Amino acid sequence: MPAREHADEAARIFRTDGMGWYIQQCKAFLQELGILGRHDIDRVGREEPLIIEEYDCTTVVPPGWRVRRDVRDVLVLEADQD
Repeated sequence: MPAREHADEAARIFRTDGMGWYIQQCKAFLQELGILGRHDIDRVGREEPLIIEEYDCTTVVPPGWRVRRDVRDVLVLEADQD
């Protein structure tokens, strides 16, 4: 199920449990995300919210954070300094 359809379904289910506001916030966040592979992240990095998919794990980069790969190919997440 694509992320948008999954978010819509989750919002419908949880709205009945009084969690509508929280689910709406999660849904908005999911719709903003880009989904990339690890190979798409370079040493310069990226700042926008992302999901990085790999065969054995998933990394979420929230708003206000950036991700880059270091010289050993390790993903490094850093909070913005603003």
